[in-house]
Amino acid sequence: MLSPALQLQLERLKSGAFLEAAVNVIAVGKPGVGKSHALAAVGHELVLAGHPVFWSSTAALVQRLLAAKRDLRLPQELAKLDKFSCVILDDIGYVQHNRDEMEVLFTFLAERYERKSVLITTNLVTSRVESDF
Repeated sequence: MLSPALQLQLERLKSGAFLEAAVNVIAVGKPGVGKSHALAAVGHELVLAGHPVFWSSTAALVQRLLAAKRDLRLPQELAKLDKFSCVILDDIGYVQHNRDEMEVLFTFLAERYERKSVLITTNLVTSRVESDF
């Protein structure tokens, strides 16, 4: 069962008000607690409200961007993704940490920064994230 504070936050996200300000959201927690499900529900509500939403595992998006970069069409692929008001990336912690993968992911996030919203799920806890950087 969700805490009242978390339930309130999810209801706020479902309203879609955060999209106008291009707010980004990170859902952090242990595997199996419902992060992916919660953000999928938010995405569903946004679609019902008329907002274009793209949902993908982070690994699949990275592979898509790598293929576009290899084929010299990364700008076109980024332009396609820019048509979505909200991109939901599931399981960012499962992305391999090689340079090319991190570069295309950073490029994607940098292109959207302060313009369009990204919602991310991760199993990486804050202490691990801080120690990795």
